[in-house]
Amino acid sequence: MAEDQKVGKEAGKEAGKRKILIATDNFLPRWDGISRFLAEMIPRLKDRYDLTIIAPDFGYTAAEKAQSFRFLKMPTSRIKIGDFPLPRPNKKIIRQEVAKADLVFSQTIGPVGLAAINAAKKEKKKVISYIHSVEWELITQSLGIEFFKNQAYSISRSLVRNVYKKVDVLLMPAQSVSEVFSWHQIDAPKRIVHLGVDTKKFTPPARKDDAKALVGIAKDIFVIGFHGRIGREKDLLTLLRAYIQVKKHHPKSILLIVGDGVESVKKKLKSVRGVVVTGSKHNVVPYIQAMDVFCLTSLTETTSLSVLEAMACGVPVITNKVGFVKDYVKDGKNGLFFNAKNSYDLSKHIQRVMKDEDLRKRLSLTGRKFVEKYFDWDLTAKEIIKAIDDTIEGKEE
Repeated sequence: MAEDQKVGKEAGKEAGKRKILIATDNFLPRWDGISRFLAEMIPRLKDRYDLTIIAPDFGYTAAEKAQSFRFLKMPTSRIKIGDFPLPRPNKKIIRQEVAKADLVFSQTIGPVGLAAINAAKKEKKKVISYIHSVEWELITQSLGIEFFKNQAYSISRSLVRNVYKKVDVLLMPAQSVSEVFSWHQIDAPKRIVHLGVDTKKFTPPARKDDAKALVGIAKDIFVIGFHGRIGREKDLLTLLRAYIQVKKHHPKSILLIVGDGVESVKKKLKSVRGVVVTGSKHNVVPYIQAMDVFCLTSLTETTSLSVLEAMACGVPVITNKVGFVKDYVKDGKNGLFFNAKNSYDLSKHIQRVMKDEDLRKRLSLTGRKFVEKYFDWDLTAKEIIKAIDDTIEGKEE
């Protein structure tokens, strides 16, 4: 069978099940926020709907063994944007799948997502899209070519507007993100659907010393951490410069980066003594649990699952004011803010957390309680199911 026609085992054919086509340019085994979202949502949707997933072929994933949905893999090209290899979607196959679906659930507007949205328009099928990023910010910040950023911003924003005109409902991760889209004249109907965290999986360790030992770190080492994709838009070089300053005063410290991504950024990180880059990990929990503080330096975000997962593990969080993060982090209560791109300010906040054990404990406890109370994947799934059913039936929220 041709590479762009690989299909997982079929199931879920009971009479009456609505057919949902999930189109995404990001999927396992390439871990990122969208992959994690789908890994949580698919098991919660598969019994209610007849699911088909169209995604790039990033290699073998356990999802291919699934008995409850079809999985079509699109080949990727050698062309990369940042660390992302562009998919080469088969538009004929995508249109055939769209024609059979009751609704298209798009996660991206890359080649696969865009092809599915365009096909849905032609086939007069309903489309909902979950907004995982502010695309014109993400594209601009992920470019390594500085002089082209202004043009990229305008071009990508125009593209996003035109694409989302074809969508019936946009699912927004937060009210503040919804307002950004409205300000930029993206007028499709919007619903707020917050993301969640598996608080039974992402838990504080029984003992921090044991958590460090589990990943090979001595108990007297202070661990400054980040987990997520290593992209230019994550501005990890600000975190690196802050770490270099911290290490001058606190030599028994390391910078632990859990993730994979852009080679040039990884090379700079690895060039500094005391920096550990683990690569992509299927299970990030042991590494987060080993951290003494988690730092987010991103220039663009929506929800940032990485921050929520760190908070769920009882790790104090230091972040800049970005995306939805600036709304749910309360400075001095469940996290700390630093000034974006300011490595000096970040280093001072890290050292404050290092020296103040009471502050660490307070941020740890309040962060965990906050996530338990407000971020639940089951609630996310409930809202998505309602949006899917309402959209198919033509109901307004």
